Amino acid sequence: MKIKLTYCLLFLVFFQLNNEKVMAQPQTDWDKEKIIAKQFLRDPYLDGSSFIFDDWVNGTIALKSGEILEDVPVKYNGYHDELISYNDLYYITIQIEKETVHSFEYELLGNRNYFELRNFGDEDKLNLQYFQVYYEGDIDFVCRPIIKKINCSPYRDITGISRNEEFQNDFRFFFYTDEEGFFPVKLRRKSLFRYLQKDQKREVKRLLRQNNFDLKIHWDLLRQLNYLSNQK
Repeated sequence: MKIKLTYCLLFLVFFQLNNEKVMAQPQTDWDKEKIIAKQFLRDPYLDGSSFIFDDWVNGTIALKSGEILEDVPVKYNGYHDELISYNDLYYITIQIEKETVHSFEYELLGNRNYFELRNFGDEDKLNLQYFQVYYEGDIDFVCRPIIKKINCSPYRDITGISRNEEFQNDFRFFFYTDEEGFFPVKLRRKSLFRYLQKDQKREVKRLLRQNNFDLKIHWDLLRQLNYLSNQK
């Protein structure tokens, strides 16, 4: 059942400047899982951005309880690997606890972007991380967007403070299977062909020649995987 956020979600905020946890609870009879969040303290004013997109977008959050919340203002912080939202009742930015989230999605520039929380560890070690999912099938194709701080030439930020660090984007791509888990893949033919049968390799090579695909671009790899799925 989909529930409009504007009718079901009021944030009951109890926080202090020491960044205590806050609880988000719906206005109606939604009595399943509550969203646990804490106030998000903004990152330092460095060149670049700690977010993979800077503007707020209306997204959809699927909770582990099965509830779906629509029209939620969201951002994804790649530096902390956290889903960020905004509480317009108390005018604070909040960081939603991963333990409550199954996935989230949003549309940006006409493209659907779907992120899923997956365990990057093993059965004995829980390591929850958000992955952007481009394709789901026998082999999933996913991306881990990472933003890191790197050293750079000294400069002054917008507040006049001297800095020698900046944010930089990095994208790590993986295939995933239930049997093998995550294994990294580079966006080139050899990485893709490793998982194909001989007759599939011939067909994919033909498609590459005819359509001038560039596997350095991950959307082209996605098109290849979709093609293979349709051949089953």
